[in-house]
Amino acid sequence: MVLLWFPLFKGAVKIAITPMISSLSLMENANSESEVLGMGLSVIMLNLGMYLGVPVVVVIGIKKKF
Repeated sequence: MVLLWFPLFKGAVKIAITPMISSLSLMENANSESEVLGMGLSVIMLNLGMYLGVPVVVVIGIKKKF
């Protein structure tokens, strides 16, 4: 039973970490303080959308379906 859950857990962790790694690679392109600030705010908004917005939309969609 545990062996069946391991691939699911591994996939969930990969899905959860991928946006964070992508946002770190975006921050490497900043050359000045103002770019760091602008990109930092953009990354925060992107992460909020990924980790809060998408699950809310999915839950609302599931509730409407049932």
